[in-house]
Parts: sequence; structure tokens; C-alpha cells
Amino acid sequence: MQQIPIDDEGRFAGYASVFDRLDESGDIVLHGAFRKSLAKRGRERVRMLFQHDPKEPVGVWEQIAEDGYGLWVEGRLTPGVPRADALRRLIERRAV
Repeated sequence: MQQIPIDDEGRFAGYASVFDRLDESGDIVLHGAFRKSLAKRGRERVRMLFQHDPKEPVGVWEQIAEDGYGLWVEGRLTPGVPRADALRRLIERRAV
């Protein structure tokens, strides 16, 4: 499992998805899977949600880009949001 460092302001970075590998759900994401959507929406219109739940925003994306390896993201958890605060503590303690 890849460790995700997080700074004092709740910033973190890593791959949200990697290409050509079987993921935990049994899916394989192909190169270019995000290209069209990112070109259409841009980073500003992609919400950072807990478990893809639109009722659970936890932060903001500062960068989202598809490269040769996968979908690279850089984001910041929002302080004072209970779920974001819990995620930050879990990341700091390497529990997730």
C-alpha cells in the first residue's frame, strides 16, 4: 500500500487511479479514461467527495492531471469539516 504524506495544512498528493492494473473493485482503468471528462469539466468542476458521495464534500482539488501512469491529484482537506478532519487524522497515522 502506498503511503500518502499530508502537510500541516491538509495538503496531499498521489494517484487517484492507475492505468492497466486490476484495482480493488476488480476494474482495469485504461489510458485516456479521464481525458475527455477533464477537458470538458476542468479541475474546478470536480468536487472532492468522501466515497463519491455528493453530500460529503471534504476538500478541494488543487491539481488533477492524467499522465502516462494514471490520474495524478493534489488536494487539500477543509479544516472544520468533520469527515475531512477524520480523514486527515487517519492519513497522518497511516491508517488509510
